[in-house]
Amino acid sequence: MPPIVTSAEIDRRAEEVFAYATDPSRLSEWQKGLSLRLVILNSELGAALPE
Repeated sequence: MPPIVTSAEIDRRAEEVFAYATDPSRLSEWQKGLSLRLVILNSELGAALPE
């Protein structure tokens, strides 16, 4: 099966896009179907359900 490839033009600097895409608090905004995320807080690993 061939891979599914898509692209989008985003009118932002690469650094801004990277910061948004790697911010765990925003994962459920762009990764639909996400039901759980891992959170590291004060060196402690935990899990959080999306709001």
